[in-house]
Amino acid sequence: MTRLILVLSLFAAAGPGSAADCGTCHAGMAESLATTPHAVLHTPENPTVACTQCHGAGEAHLMNPFAGGVLTFSKESAPVRNEACGSCHSDAHIAGNSAHELAGVACNDCHSVHGAADEAGDSKTLPHAGFKNLDSASATCVGCHGDILAQFAFSKHHRLAENSVTCVDCHNPHAEQSTPLTHDLSEAVCVGCHVDIAGPFIFEHDTGMVDGCLACHAAHGSANRHLLNHQAVGDLCFSCHAAMPQFHLGFAPSGPPRFGGDTVCTNCHVTIHGSNLDSLFLK
Repeated sequence: MTRLILVLSLFAAAGPGSAADCGTCHAGMAESLATTPHAVLHTPENPTVACTQCHGAGEAHLMNPFAGGVLTFSKESAPVRNEACGSCHSDAHIAGNSAHELAGVACNDCHSVHGAADEAGDSKTLPHAGFKNLDSASATCVGCHGDILAQFAFSKHHRLAENSVTCVDCHNPHAEQSTPLTHDLSEAVCVGCHVDIAGPFIFEHDTGMVDGCLACHAAHGSANRHLLNHQAVGDLCFSCHAAMPQFHLGFAPSGPPRFGGDTVCTNCHVTIHGSNLDSLFLK
């Protein structure tokens, strides 16, 4: 109760439509708002951050609660809800033509507007708005993207469950429909963490330069310890270098090694991401 009184006092100067008015009937909602940045932002100098900023109606609703005009988020479509959020959060990257909105996902499907989730929410997407799931942003994402979560069940995977990485480290949930939901289309997303292979090198691996890291690597998980798209290294290399087994000194035409050769390409071609010394990426 003390907490509710504090919330109402914070909003007292706002006039009709503030939590001081709305909390008379909607006490639970007013109390849950106390821990959120929306409540903290409301000051006498910044009185517009109030219930009516999102829900509309204001004084008319106070005079006649049954007159309508109140925006009830649980009953509205994603574009309507996102437009309400966008009246303040108008950044270009939160534009209404995002792939998520076009799929029927609204801001409050992922973000907590009321409630303590904002205190514990992951701040990597919006510094002042927590995710609905208290564990992490990733736990919120996999609520819909369960098929992606299954990829992390492979023996080798990015450490999502351990919270070493989160979905939003690589993905931008506010990206437009025409843009894949990644922070960057190039390998820059990967080398932001994997700086040891970032380059540039005198001799670059063309596949990685043209098609990016995902030409060889499975970003979420793989049976291969290097997160390769193929469990066997040779199978991956031969998907581009198909002629190699036919003339390479290490292979007979049928495939097995000869002359003491070895079928693991990277035993010789070690610096496979790029080299400043050898164009064949040899040791």
